Amino acid sequence: MPAPTIEHATPQRGPVAVGSAPDILARLERYAAARRAAAPRPDLVIEPTLLPARATHAAGIRHGIDAATIDLFPYDLAAAIVGAVATILASIAFARPLALLCAAGLLASGEWARRHRWFPSVATNLLIGTVVGLVLVVFS
Repeated sequence: MPAPTIEHATPQRGPVAVGSAPDILARLERYAAARRAAAPRPDLVIEPTLLPARATHAAGIRHGIDAATIDLFPYDLAAAIVGAVATILASIAFARPLALLCAAGLLASGEWARRHRWFPSVATNLLIGTVVGLVLVVFS
């Protein structure tokens, strides 16, 4: 059974199968053109005074951590190790209920940091390390 086709306005292209890539692209282009025509909006103007100021040194060196420009792998690895070691050391130093309470505190702080976008990958690895530490403590 042949695929259903539609006729386009350009005769050199001929019929195009419904649902094919050219058909979908043509539909998307028509939709985008209709959206642009239906809702004209003024150009977006950003006032420089409304942008957050970055701390700069007199020589033009930026201070602080920009998460988009640094490699977080060492911090991720350290967070996973710290989570596991802290859980294991808490189980050695305290009774089991208090050690589980410490692990719950680590899990809660990691989840809070992840949800509030405070280095979410580091917080996720803290959660992973804590869970690994819990598994090692419970099954030892």
